[in-house]
Amino acid sequence: MVRLGFPLAFGLFILSPFIWLMRTAAGDIAATDTLFNWYHLWFLAALIAYSTVIYASIRLRLDDALATYFVDLIARKTVRSSTVLLFTAVTSATLFGIAPRIMAATMSDSTFATFRMLQLAAGYLPMFLLGYLVGRVPALKS
Repeated sequence: MVRLGFPLAFGLFILSPFIWLMRTAAGDIAATDTLFNWYHLWFLAALIAYSTVIYASIRLRLDDALATYFVDLIARKTVRSSTVLLFTAVTSATLFGIAPRIMAATMSDSTFATFRMLQLAAGYLPMFLLGYLVGRVPALKS
């Protein structure tokens, strides 16, 4: 949290207003109406959220159960590691496709514009979880 939280806070509360000020002073009409903009900092916020999910699964001991489950499936040749990769890609693509629609239907236009990066965070979550699983299940590395 410290490694990700401090850079996120610095970016949002120092760099973002500074960029807004420079763009506004330069007469950039494309500058957003908001003083605080995520720019590429959304990824730090997503990593904090992802890490919270992993931490919760560790605390609930779900990570061991999931790793054991995958080891068993691969050992019995029920699932191949390539199938896990394909499932991850399809899930990620699906989330990239449906997240903007769900957000647009449930959020006001200004909220949607402010938190547009949530669609990216949703889409990258399966890939993050795959990376975590690959670290836990050696058979997935092949």
